[in-house]
Amino acid sequence: MRLALPMPAMGESIREGLLVRWVKKEGSAVSEKEPIVELETEKAVSEYESPFEGKLVQLLVSEGQKVPIGTPLAVFEISEEKAKKYLSLGIGMKYDGKATTAQEPAVSASSSVTAKVTPSTLEDFSSLRLPPLLRKIIEENNLSLAEVQAIPTSSGRLTKEDLLRYLEAGPKKASSDKEIITPSPIRLRIAENMSLSKSRIPHAGASVEVDLTELEEWRQSHKESFKKKMGSSLGHLPFVILAAVQALQKFPVFNGSFKEEGEKKWLEVYKSYNIAFALSTPQGLFVPVVRQAEKISFLDLTQRIEELKKKGQEGKFAVSDLTGATFTVNNPGALGGVRSNQIISYPQTAIIAIGKLVARPWVIDGKITIRQIAFLDLSFDHRAADGNEAIQFLEEVRKNLEKFDLSTTGI
Repeated sequence: MRLALPMPAMGESIREGLLVRWVKKEGSAVSEKEPIVELETEKAVSEYESPFEGKLVQLLVSEGQKVPIGTPLAVFEISEEKAKKYLSLGIGMKYDGKATTAQEPAVSASSSVTAKVTPSTLEDFSSLRLPPLLRKIIEENNLSLAEVQAIPTSSGRLTKEDLLRYLEAGPKKASSDKEIITPSPIRLRIAENMSLSKSRIPHAGASVEVDLTELEEWRQSHKESFKKKMGSSLGHLPFVILAAVQALQKFPVFNGSFKEEGEKKWLEVYKSYNIAFALSTPQGLFVPVVRQAEKISFLDLTQRIEELKKKGQEGKFAVSDLTGATFTVNNPGALGGVRSNQIISYPQTAIIAIGKLVARPWVIDGKITIRQIAFLDLSFDHRAADGNEAIQFLEEVRKNLEKFDLSTTGI
């Protein structure tokens, strides 16, 4: 029996993906859980494993095509017994010889001002053995063979990241006084989410200052022993996450989501504290999630953060690493930022950020001394909470940081 494999739903907010590369070719035997195709969504680039055991007999979507969820990607020849089993489990669909036509690759902004490359011109690139996705980007941006050959590569072979990096930093076209940058799918998704958040959520903000002198002195004195024990550096992020989780347990309104359905409005408050943190990677900005942060120790938290950072650097996030967050922590202070105006990650109700520690004159018991001070900035959904609750929540985070129980770190 022939079954079609549809484009999988790789997250509740994802509506389509880009088929980057077929790992398996037509005529290949395929086993269950064997990688068959590389897909890119706005959240991650990942290899998709086959749910079938059989033979891949027909590819319905070419590399470089943008594919809506549910679109048949390929056809498999499967034994009658196994096919019935798959269908009973809701895996795959019967193939009747007709496939939904996938969308062509998205046309970038540059194509509206740049002439198309002719087929004869594209023949010049045959010696470079470029995949269809790269050829499409080159075509849309009207790059010459000489330009492509001069693009610096990170691995000796031209990748999509190399090409997009060149386009973002490349020289302006001689025929125009403006530069057209082709956003990556990730950048487009960030733009969509930020616009959605600002249009749907009435943002409000609050700030407090936190004295991290004792915590910083302890961190500096223990960073070498921590590195020997855990193999990574000890930053402020785990302290802020745990301080925020403790505060959220007292102010659960900030660990929720304000819902609207017609005239009906309500607030969902979550019992698990799934904390996301902003992470810059070579592929763009991601917000990976530490699940049930209230149940893990300090050392386990730091290990989980490092695992997610490594996945981000290697571009190996799973969809589960990037979904299900209930609250977000940002650390612009690690980049030198002192204050920041955060946009809430829709549909959460709040996001907190810690700024850079700055040595400042500080009054304690009527005397001026030098202390390590940072700002805590909170953006929150004004439908879910008022300024009074926001300040109380921030004050609780501040107290948790200033009186952090260092005996619980395990260092």
